[in-house]
Amino acid sequence: MFRQGPQSQHRKSRFQDRLRKTLVLLGAWLLVAVLPAHASEPVEHLEGVPPLPPLDDAYLRLSQAYEARDVEAAAAVYEADALFLQPDETIRRGRGAIGNALEDLFGWAANKGYELHLSFTILEREICGDFAYDVGYYELARSKHGIEHGSSRVKFVLVAHAGDDGVWRFAVDAFSRAPKR
Repeated sequence: MFRQGPQSQHRKSRFQDRLRKTLVLLGAWLLVAVLPAHASEPVEHLEGVPPLPPLDDAYLRLSQAYEARDVEAAAAVYEADALFLQPDETIRRGRGAIGNALEDLFGWAANKGYELHLSFTILEREICGDFAYDVGYYELARSKHGIEHGSSRVKFVLVAHAGDDGVWRFAVDAFSRAPKR
């Protein structure tokens, strides 16, 4: 049987140290390169879609409200008489009715211990004065203690309006399930 001498053991130890350092660096690179893709900006525009920062801010406010499971903040993103067209439900009109739908969702998530992460991909945007419409997808991901527990992908059409205060709010929000990627 071959017996390793001290020099051979030293080379093996150096190799193991280099391997550990390489794996640590690879792991760090993955954290920097891959995780931000999941925790990226909540609003993504496909090429050719004009950004409109005040409208994009409404998406950001809604995403933050979902993360906080804050019904009032989420409902405030909608106009007072907004229409909410949810699949398999009657049309809901107004912040109160929209808030009730969101309260059900947020309550369910809280009972399960889920964190919610809402992100949007805008495929098409048309702006006409203080009105705009967007067409795209949104993804609602659920996680618990940093571990993903599933997600829903939805296609949407959204009509937004800039109020007299200059704040963009959603006037019509219509959505339905989309196929998984």
